Amino acid sequence: MLIDGWLCTTCKWPELCIKHFEFGCCLVLERRDELENPTNLHYSIGIIRKHEDLEQRYCLLHDRQAYEFYEKFSSFRRLYDKMFSRRFAVVFSLTCLFAYWFYRPLPNRLADRNVLQIIEPLIRIVYVFPIKILSYAGSDWQIYWARKSLHTLARLSAWAHSMSSDVESFDSQFDGVPVRIYIPKTLHSDGALVFIHGGGFVLFDVETYDALTRDLASETGMVTVSINYRLAPENIFPAAVEDCERALVHFLREGYQALRVNPLKVALIGDSAGGNLVAVTTQRLQRFPDLPSLKLQVLIYPFLQLLDLKTPSYRTALNEYAGTALLEPESLARYILMYLGLDTKHTEALLKNSHRSLVDRYGEQYGYISHSHLPKSFALEAFSNAESCVQDENLAALMEPYIFDPNFSPLLSENLTNLPPALIVTCEYDILRDEGFFYAKRLKEHNVDVFWWHLEDGFHGMFNMHRLLSLARAQLTKMSAFIRAVIGNSKTESEVATIMMSRFTLTDQLHNKSPRQVEQKI
Repeated sequence: MLIDGWLCTTCKWPELCIKHFEFGCCLVLERRDELENPTNLHYSIGIIRKHEDLEQRYCLLHDRQAYEFYEKFSSFRRLYDKMFSRRFAVVFSLTCLFAYWFYRPLPNRLADRNVLQIIEPLIRIVYVFPIKILSYAGSDWQIYWARKSLHTLARLSAWAHSMSSDVESFDSQFDGVPVRIYIPKTLHSDGALVFIHGGGFVLFDVETYDALTRDLASETGMVTVSINYRLAPENIFPAAVEDCERALVHFLREGYQALRVNPLKVALIGDSAGGNLVAVTTQRLQRFPDLPSLKLQVLIYPFLQLLDLKTPSYRTALNEYAGTALLEPESLARYILMYLGLDTKHTEALLKNSHRSLVDRYGEQYGYISHSHLPKSFALEAFSNAESCVQDENLAALMEPYIFDPNFSPLLSENLTNLPPALIVTCEYDILRDEGFFYAKRLKEHNVDVFWWHLEDGFHGMFNMHRLLSLARAQLTKMSAFIRAVIGNSKTESEVATIMMSRFTLTDQLHNKSPRQVEQKI
């Protein structure tokens, strides 16, 4: 298309002239034979300026060849514009189709929904989708990516706001177990918190939870110890239980002295898998009568049983927010199997309750988690515990040693008497919602003082994003105030807290109350 004898002054190369005209502000053409005689160059230049059609034609009419080039280039430009319009239409259509496929509506009542509409797709892109793809490469790759991606996201959410500058921290060991200790510059009590992080027994560590435990120490004004227990599948059950027990026993027996903490004012707190370890460790402490009793146990959306994976909260997850980044049954079942050292190929069968033949043999234990005990607002219509499923005797035999082991399923422990007061936090949008309620009810039946907080607009894992979500931040402040009131910084305050706990406990008629009514009463 370039007329013979003309060059581009920008590149001195014919093939690039059209490119320079397309992307530059102007194109300067020179007669090739005039380049050898610069004195005659001034009358042999034609200038093509974009968007100035009249000036273009006027400047080029004196040179027939340049004008012919301009006309040909204009034809090319019109063809290019038409092709670009079609390309844009295709790209736009594909973008719309991808957005339609990728979009997942979140429940309307979910707290901080506008923020989550941004965070949730990001988690799916960074974590959920790669995990599904890596399932073909093996569980080792899945674990590696899950740990790296979620740890990075947790740190990014923490960096969204500045760290608590009024809390100092350092790493140490309690009887060989790594711990991180947080000491507020201003102490409001001589009590202490011992925190056990969540993560399905497979993910996270004290570093991932640094922002949460740091802010918890700041809010309560108490020394806080975060236990860095061993993770599965490198260290299977009961390694995590042994680490938590060993660290807590050491702290109650001698570790408190160096930190100048009152061993009679210690609260044990954990979320998700950490909530399971809190319940298990609290029960196991009864084997040490020489140790001071815990002042309080706090379980935040805890995992407590694996006998029934068809509770209403599991089914609600499939009905209302399947396909989102909120905790879903498949991930939980896969991580639990890793924790037990079992093959993850049983994940699908486990989710179908194919191990339910155990119920026929141990009906009494299963009675603890009968759906009839749930609040009416939790129940699903046209659903019963005896939903038909394909029985797998091999899976039942494989799971039996763990299902009723109180070190794994604290909800099914036979004896829950003489346990310290408990605060149990559950969320509406959480597959573990129902078992948290079951445990609260069982503790009440064993004369344990129980506080049950149910967050109707909360979701599993919300406290990992407490610096981004207003509900999580508000509940963390509320929880910290509750812990301060229960532990107290003086004898008088402790007595007041005892009176509060005897007054506001889980009533026998709790299953007839709505979650909102219970939360307001507490």
